[in-house]
Amino acid sequence: QFLRNGRTPPPVRPFRRSVGGTIVSGPASRKGGRALARLARIHPEVRGTRGQRRGSGGAEWGRAGRVALVTRRTAASIICVYLIGLTGGIASGKSVVAKRLAELGATVVDADQVARDVVAPGTPGLVAIARRFGSGVIAADGSLDRTSLGKLIFTDPDARLALNAITHPAIRRRSAELFVDAERADPHAVVIYDVPLLIEASAEPGYHKFDLVVVVDASSETRLGRLVQLRGHTREEAQQRLNSQATDSERLAIADVVIDSNGTVEETIAQAEALWNGLPGSTRPGA
Repeated sequence: QFLRNGRTPPPVRPFRRSVGGTIVSGPASRKGGRALARLARIHPEVRGTRGQRRGSGGAEWGRAGRVALVTRRTAASIICVYLIGLTGGIASGKSVVAKRLAELGATVVDADQVARDVVAPGTPGLVAIARRFGSGVIAADGSLDRTSLGKLIFTDPDARLALNAITHPAIRRRSAELFVDAERADPHAVVIYDVPLLIEASAEPGYHKFDLVVVVDASSETRLGRLVQLRGHTREEAQQRLNSQATDSERLAIADVVIDSNGTVEETIAQAEALWNGLPGSTRPGA
């Protein structure tokens, strides 16, 4: 297995795995150096970041057939399910990947939906938002006026931080409850946490520990075009939304796997399938 989800991580052992036609070898393999040299692209500014942070002794990070694989990994999930953090910038194609993984058998927890739930009418979250931002962000039916709130937070970093301070703890608690629910239903489940603000939230104390972090990556220009053409934003509005999120390099720095979504939907889906097929056989439902 080239990725492990054991509660007590075993010593690193050699592995060889073909992804997108490229052989990726573990650090103990004699062919590891040559295999890594064949990777299509290495990002030096990212290499080793995650391994060092998790105490795995370093990691080689590269792109192979548009899917990047980490050669060394220390699992960190606090529950028995295999927990994958799936993130990407706005309009990156992350939802396409989440949908395909769900079709393949994963349990998907949508952080955006959780975020809506914790600010529904009558919740402490909505009360706190109204107190902080005023009645102008509350619609006539008593629900959150997301358009009005969005105009505030996408142009005012302090307002965005204030909103995050209200919503993120509630989202974290509710997501943890959903992870436990998934574990009760199937202790061997693969749970995908579809979370756009993983970078922003992961710095907070007590945030979830993932067995794997997957970043869906598309260039800023590609995402800008999608926001304008597919979602009807003006170019200025689209740029504000891009600027309000973590940078591409910040996301790539925490990635264990990168899915390149600059191409067609079909190409993105193919990479999601390659990711699924590359998960440890003992983890994947139906394997």
